[in-house]
Amino acid sequence: LSNSVAVLEREVGFQIFERSAFGMKATPQGRKLISYARSILSFSDDIMAISDSENRTCRFRLVSPRSMKVQKVFSAFCLAHKEDTALDISYVSATSEHTVEMVHRNLADFGIICIEREKLDKYEEYCKSRGILLRAHMDANVEVMFAENHPLNMEEDLIGALASYPLIASPDYSDHMFIAQTERILDAHPVERIGNRRILVADWDTMLHLVAQGVGYRFGLLGKDYMEKRGLKSRPLDIHFVYCTVVSEDKRNDPHVMEFEKILAEEYAEEAPG
Repeated sequence: LSNSVAVLEREVGFQIFERSAFGMKATPQGRKLISYARSILSFSDDIMAISDSENRTCRFRLVSPRSMKVQKVFSAFCLAHKEDTALDISYVSATSEHTVEMVHRNLADFGIICIEREKLDKYEEYCKSRGILLRAHMDANVEVMFAENHPLNMEEDLIGALASYPLIASPDYSDHMFIAQTERILDAHPVERIGNRRILVADWDTMLHLVAQGVGYRFGLLGKDYMEKRGLKSRPLDIHFVYCTVVSEDKRNDPHVMEFEKILAEEYAEEAPG
């Protein structure tokens, strides 16, 4: 295994794992490679089934960073097609950058991304150069989420106080599209960089349960009803994002793509200010 990893590191040109007497952990570049590999493997069944495509009437493949809103829309789409035995449906999570790449490579039929507002024009140009249609749907601010009785709710200097509490996150940060942008703000703040205290949890429900119990905080965007149900509070950071959809030009009129985007637009409309 060590030899195989060493060969792969020579091939890709960067160190995948940091080794020490206490074990191994992935480097930042290694985490990106692992994220790509997981998404590629998730579609291996589709790749192997190409020769059997005559038996596959149609399919809908969704890719998106983790989001309660996307999960809600995906559930509604699946419910609408529960009797459709000819339709294969899949949903995998990926970073916004990887989502665009998967749509471009025809590894997904429809993608949802969340990008910094100031990068929207750059993303539109990039997508256009790859034959991808990008539509902006809803603006959003990054929220710091914590338990109702957590001290963060009363802190005057929210950013300065974050370093005193653990960040609850997933092991590969696949659900944290906001972490890098948030850390850039905190790097400019005269406090210890966040992330020195992290609790990594793979399970989404366990992650939110820990936050609700007051163990730590996390970044994200959740609906108000869901927050109240979980006993969570939140405070906004000065980090602005835009939810966008991405689809290749040759699939923009696919009936399942159009149906999913309609359900998604209705959900975004309910969350829109005013």
